[in-house]
Amino acid sequence: MLTYKFAREEIGKGRYTYRPKALIEIEGNQFFPIVDSGCDTTVISEGFADAFGIKKGEKTELKAFREGFEVYQGKFNIRFLGKEQRLDEVLTDIPCLIVPKEKEYDEDADLVLGIAGIFDKSKISFNLNKGKFTMQRILN
Repeated sequence: MLTYKFAREEIGKGRYTYRPKALIEIEGNQFFPIVDSGCDTTVISEGFADAFGIKKGEKTELKAFREGFEVYQGKFNIRFLGKEQRLDEVLTDIPCLIVPKEKEYDEDADLVLGIAGIFDKSKISFNLNKGKFTMQRILN
């Protein structure tokens, strides 16, 4: 089982929130993206997708809170890193939506991990009171 902490982030003048972030690796690069149980599919910026060699597939629409726009479908592999390498979990063929550069905003995250390909392969439990969340691979 992997255990991660919530990260405290400022969202406004003197206002903070806590976001679940996991240590991951894609193509040898490590990141702390948000793990978002409200995001149907992982969303990645085109810049990140290009850097990691994620191929752009068919166009589709990304529907967000107030708007929708065209994105590309893609797939990638990810390694969730544990305190010890033997605890690492590798998930393959994670579906993602690639946001074109012209639709990216400076304040957007370059990578948000969503449900498809991650939550259906893992048991993820959030415990904000303890400031942590856990992830355990589901064996089929």
